[in-house]
Amino acid sequence: MEFYSTFEMILQDHGLTEEIRNMKDQIFSKRKPLDLTVSLLDKAGFSVTNILHDSFRIRFTDGSAMFNHYLISYWFLDGWKKVVPENDREKIFSRVEEKLNITAGEVGEIALSVPYVTIDCRR
Repeated sequence: MEFYSTFEMILQDHGLTEEIRNMKDQIFSKRKPLDLTVSLLDKAGFSVTNILHDSFRIRFTDGSAMFNHYLISYWFLDGWKKVVPENDREKIFSRVEEKLNITAGEVGEIALSVPYVTIDCRR
């Protein structure tokens, strides 16, 4: 959520309200709410026996290191870029990177919290 908070703030600063909705839609497409997932499992005939919530952190020296990291560029960056019209991408992502670099300078790093859920179920 740390990245998305910064991304949303920059989009808001540039008056890109439609893009904020696009960002939230992109998040939804990648990570469905737990209650929806459980409901889909139930409709498919599964019985949920256990749900475990947890998270881990991915740490970077700054925003530039984050954007250049293989994991980010391979799995996330294209989806993030699709949120913003092509003619605004360079400007917006430069601002996001700049803001993340400022934050890293103040706190010593960029740490992204990555939540995950495991669901045990039976059919």
